[in-house]
Amino acid sequence: IEEAIVSGCDTQGNVIPAGCIWMLIILRLLTGASARWSDLMHTSPASLIDTAESFEFLPWRTKTVKKSKRKKKQAILIIPKICFSEFCEGKRKYDWVPVAQDYLRFFRESEAFKDMDYMFPAVTRDMKAFIPRPCSDSMALRIIHDSLQRAGVPREQALEMSFHGWRALINEWGFQQLIPKSTRTFLGNWGSEEMTDTYTRQKRKVVKDIWEQVLTGIR
Repeated sequence: IEEAIVSGCDTQGNVIPAGCIWMLIILRLLTGASARWSDLMHTSPASLIDTAESFEFLPWRTKTVKKSKRKKKQAILIIPKICFSEFCEGKRKYDWVPVAQDYLRFFRESEAFKDMDYMFPAVTRDMKAFIPRPCSDSMALRIIHDSLQRAGVPREQALEMSFHGWRALINEWGFQQLIPKSTRTFLGNWGSEEMTDTYTRQKRKVVKDIWEQVLTGIR
């Protein structure tokens, strides 16, 4: 996924349309944040906090915070700016972060999209341009399958992928590497802690440490 985002081309050298590149970035954000699809579809690109080490977003609704407590608690999605590829021996680093920043800047600054409160808009039939309205789940699923195949994922495997699985990936790998559950609760708002400044700073560090530990362990 990271290689396709950076190169902008499929395995045959054909240009991947913008709608598919953005979907690959969304899948990378989902994995990084251990988030649900619905979390990002209830998040505005304008909420982005772009730090030196992470992308951070403030969804306006998540399943982990009850409706009655939303005014008291604010979930935060933290995506470490880490590349899977840099932990793969003999493989170059594919830094997907600048490409993600370019797309996020487009959505935040474009007159047609600057007020959108979702992360993935509808796309044109050729998937080369965006339409300023939320993408339906059925269309998004087709784009996921198409985008993964363009990124080199075998067709049979790509068609098995859905909105699920991205959220649990790092948590499951952390479990396999015996990272304590009390530590893994910082991933994807598995816990129910209030978002104080202290908690946010702690979460930012813990999430990054988990990622580095997990990826180092799978080399």
